[in-house]
Amino acid sequence: MAHPMRIRILSLTTGAAMSASEIADELGVAHAAASYHARQLANAGLLQVVNDSGKRSGPGRPQVRYRYVARLSPRLGRSVGDEALWAALAQDLQRRLRARTSKHVGADAEVWMAPGDFAEIRALSQQIADLIHERARPPHARGTIHGSVTALAFKLGDGH
Repeated sequence: MAHPMRIRILSLTTGAAMSASEIADELGVAHAAASYHARQLANAGLLQVVNDSGKRSGPGRPQVRYRYVARLSPRLGRSVGDEALWAALAQDLQRRLRARTSKHVGADAEVWMAPGDFAEIRALSQQIADLIHERARPPHARGTIHGSVTALAFKLGDGH
């Protein structure tokens, strides 16, 4: 997961199943790179492989498409190497911030609060994450906008 392209592939395939060719075109990368990263994500259980038996990009096997379904995937960031994942996410967030065309709405804080208040904020963050994934649409679908939403809530240790 610790690669910004993989984070972008998960985002792209949230709204629709996409082939490696479609992913490559959307990201402006080589087909081989998109295919490699999509296969790695599928092997990790983060992408579902969807075979479109009726669609062929040429002779040979049916086209393979990939789809990210957050509720079926293992939770990101709960495995060995999760610091590399967060570093890749931070790098991709910088790309998104450079690409923004409007002011953002959000909050960032490192604060102390009552455990019940923090539990409520975590629950709201989960609701936001669920809503993002439920309502995602295919890239460039008619009547959509391209937006970025990041919701993180985590408890910190007592160290500095």
